[in-house]
Amino acid sequence: MPLPVSLKNIASRAGITKAAVSMALRDHPSISVARRAEVQKLAREMGYRPNLLARGLVGKSTRSIGIAWTLGRPISGGIVQDLTIRLWNRGYVTFMANSLSDPIITRQILSDFTQRGVDGVIIEAAGLLNDPVLVGQLKGFKAAVALASEIDDVPVNLVKQVTSYGIRQMLDYWLATGRRRIGFIGEASHDKIEPIRQKLLEFGLPADHVHIVDVTNQPPTVNYFDHYWSALDRTFPRPKEPFPCDAVLCAADGGASALLKWLAHRGLRVPHDVAVAGIGDVDMARGTTPPLASLDRHGDTLSETIEALLFQRLERPDEPVLIKTVPTTFVWRESAGPCPTCLASARKGLPCPLHAKKVV
Repeated sequence: MPLPVSLKNIASRAGITKAAVSMALRDHPSISVARRAEVQKLAREMGYRPNLLARGLVGKSTRSIGIAWTLGRPISGGIVQDLTIRLWNRGYVTFMANSLSDPIITRQILSDFTQRGVDGVIIEAAGLLNDPVLVGQLKGFKAAVALASEIDDVPVNLVKQVTSYGIRQMLDYWLATGRRRIGFIGEASHDKIEPIRQKLLEFGLPADHVHIVDVTNQPPTVNYFDHYWSALDRTFPRPKEPFPCDAVLCAADGGASALLKWLAHRGLRVPHDVAVAGIGDVDMARGTTPPLASLDRHGDTLSETIEALLFQRLERPDEPVLIKTVPTTFVWRESAGPCPTCLASARKGLPCPLHAKKVV
């Protein structure tokens, strides 16, 4: 069995002192950024593994990050995987825990991260930052980054997902194509419902003219398809009654796929009778019938921004708290209605350059 790679081995290969290697692996500012990256890359290639426990016991960096996230959603898995890879490439290991969006569970997770001596934490904090105990725990870490959408006043670096931007784009399209009876299915949070109401007001429609099927009490790991189907059956129990919406936004793509099937089961055509869109733009959105329009959360940008704010705090702990925003954007697919390019071409009496046909 080969012996573990030591700092001395790396120093010999790099042509520098053992002390310089140690500082480079700890991101010490006395070593240039380029030199740190070179040494860290060499250490990974040689298979170097730091003794994290020993570092933690003497109060030094453990080169570890704790991630508290609500799993069970496709978009969440992609972001967490990207973050894990980014941290690994920087020479950090991760401790992952499923928070289930529950403040009590999240407090326990943060206590565990404290005992492990992690250098920083990343937390998906939707609905959690109103808990003063939990916020106090976050302040105790060298670096903490929260992902949320509904709050600004926090004592840690924050990445704010602006859901309203994509929702307004989607409503602009739906209202411009004649949709007026807008519905929403999912967790009816303020950041999702309020933009719909504001856009209806801009078009001279009643702000309360939003048909809401609220599934706020849904457990985070529940099967979206079955849960949304059951919620629709409970809300609209009489199949022969007219469906009240001509366009529906679902809080998750999994719920939107259930709505597509449920509408077909009720004899309604998508998008002719009802337009449908989801949130997340996960891979399955391209494979539904018809393909599902969605709001892209830009997971790559989210993870890149989280990484940047985490290391900004680790490297410059005395700087003020930073807040960065990442908007969602509307991704058109057939479930939303006519192709926007077709419509724009039709107004000019031209064929759509994408579909090579004239829309009338």
